[in-house]
Amino acid sequence: MADSGTASHELKNNVASFFLSILLVFLLPTSGALFGICLVQAFNLLINRNLLREFYNANGLLFAIGASLYYLLVYPIPVGIGIVSGIAQFFASKGFSGNNRKVLD
Repeated sequence: MADSGTASHELKNNVASFFLSILLVFLLPTSGALFGICLVQAFNLLINRNLLREFYNANGLLFAIGASLYYLLVYPIPVGIGIVSGIAQFFASKGFSGNNRKVLD
């Protein structure tokens, strides 16, 4: 996926990591999910390390903790909802609503 300039690679990775972690909870047994989530989130922290460092540089440790928790645990939810909404609107505008399936001859 090309970077459009409106969302960084870090944000795309953060949203993907968040929803992949949720998916792992439902698909893997408890110990497998925990291990998988730890790997996914460790990679996410590695990718986002510069942004998290800038949170600290901006206003110190307390701000960095709050901003990081928001960025990693809350912000991906509305972004993910926006992604799903955009995809749904795209398919609806192209006539792929599911109710008008064409039968091939």
